[in-house]
Amino acid sequence: MKKTIKTLLALSLVVGLLAGCGNAKVNENESGTSAPANSSAAASSEVVESKYPEYLNLDGYRPIVADGEKITLSMTMAPSSAATTEPEDRWFYQYIEQVLNIDLDVDQNWSNERKSILLNSADLPDMMWGAAITTGELVTYGKEGGLFLDLSQYINEELTPNIVAAMEQNPAAFEACVSPDGAMYTLPQLQNTNRVAGGYRMFVDTKYMEAAGIKELPTTLDEFTDMLRAFKNLDPAKVGVDEIHPWIINWHYDWYFLYGAFGWVYNDPGSLSKPLWDETEQEVVIPCLQDKFKDYIKYLHMLYEEDLIHDDYFPMSKDQARALIAEGKVGVVSDSTITATLPDRAGEFVTMSPVTSEWTDKPVATRANTGYTIGGVVVSADTEYPEVIMRLIDYLYSAEGSAYASYGPLYGSEDELGLIEGVVAGSDGTPKNKPVEDGKFASDWDYQQPYVVLDRQMQLNAAAAGVYLYESVGLPAQTTPEEYMATEVKTDDPQYESWNIFSAQYPYCINPLDAPYATAEQNERLTDLITVMENYVDAEMAKFVVGERPIDELDKFMEELWALDGQELWDLGQELYKR
Repeated sequence: MKKTIKTLLALSLVVGLLAGCGNAKVNENESGTSAPANSSAAASSEVVESKYPEYLNLDGYRPIVADGEKITLSMTMAPSSAATTEPEDRWFYQYIEQVLNIDLDVDQNWSNERKSILLNSADLPDMMWGAAITTGELVTYGKEGGLFLDLSQYINEELTPNIVAAMEQNPAAFEACVSPDGAMYTLPQLQNTNRVAGGYRMFVDTKYMEAAGIKELPTTLDEFTDMLRAFKNLDPAKVGVDEIHPWIINWHYDWYFLYGAFGWVYNDPGSLSKPLWDETEQEVVIPCLQDKFKDYIKYLHMLYEEDLIHDDYFPMSKDQARALIAEGKVGVVSDSTITATLPDRAGEFVTMSPVTSEWTDKPVATRANTGYTIGGVVVSADTEYPEVIMRLIDYLYSAEGSAYASYGPLYGSEDELGLIEGVVAGSDGTPKNKPVEDGKFASDWDYQQPYVVLDRQMQLNAAAAGVYLYESVGLPAQTTPEEYMATEVKTDDPQYESWNIFSAQYPYCINPLDAPYATAEQNERLTDLITVMENYVDAEMAKFVVGERPIDELDKFMEELWALDGQELWDLGQELYKR
């Protein structure tokens, strides 16, 4: 695939950059901290040993800063609504100070307004956690403003071995952090995606399939349409109802299912006016400007005209839809869950896998979670202690560090510091904090937020943390996605619905595009272009679907879209994603 090739090519630039950093010699500056050597030093025939501050422990993390030294790092953090205590009263704050030997000065006064003030004052703390720094802000305040530290220059086997390992295992996540200037002003928060599949929900009632003589789920869009027609033509009494609705939709999960049938890997559910990846064309496109967009509208119009979707397709409320579903009058259900409306019959529904069509010969499902987020942490370019911060971040990429940052230590260990009760094997088969297992708190969240963690985004490697916790408390290791799909889950099992969804979608999932690195001017123009295009598309598409505007005006409609600065929107999308 072109996308994979482009990814690998871009990643090779990152690897080359970091390989250079790993082998680069560093010089000690006047303040005693280290910085990468300049080109003249690198070109010198003299062999210069790598040097880091003497107080930095490179043999482990307990402590990171040698005993007897006092280093204070300032940081801002976005507080959780459940964090009712001061940061210094939480376990992880004390663990960093007592065990890692790094003093913290934490500012929990956080909001978007506060972020804006800090960025525009150019007076940043050493670290900003949970700041939700956008790619545009990484360009504006990193590449152009010079406020953020380029973290890539400190990534190497000696200083950050856990980051290097994580990079090898999750190349796309780290590639997404590379700014157009080749710098990395942030690092990814890696999430556990073992149970994450596509973003749509499509449940088919097997009672309807049996009544219509359909033995297997459709694999093409034509077969799916034929199934809807077969459901419509059934005698309602045959399935025990007085009326039949072939397909009822909540949350417009039909769109996300149909996008895949047209080869589109969407970024923003519901919008076909924004740049997205076309798996069939193997390029970034603006879907509403493609010729096949007319076919997409024609398909929706056909569904409406043949009563395969409800007359109130656009205005129908969630409650109206679920009332029909609960009465068993629906053959195909697009909703977040079937269990909520038909708990006693949930096991009688199966989940649609993505389908092929004349527009794509490959089943496509957009992954609901890419497995990483970026912009959760940035470091001030003016910090006096870049190596200490990178060593701390590296610890947070380790299995123990990431587990501690989110759950705390194991129950009964010295690392509890007499402040909290750590993690045990929960009776539900998952790791639990002891007070939660004992019923003193309703959930891990209720205990961890006020007493254990500092900022959820300090957990930088959730998958590794999960393995560490399960193994440490003696629970069976979490299965891989393939093992999970191969598991026999009975239809009356509470996990059946989630297992069924995952099994139907996971093999076909594709990550959507990452947010582009755009300048403030580019972002503003892109937003303006998309807003105008999207408003017109939404209004006119609805007219075509319900027949208020003749289908034979689709060519004219496409001309109207291109006239709305369509070429500029297309070209800007190409420009932003050319890397």
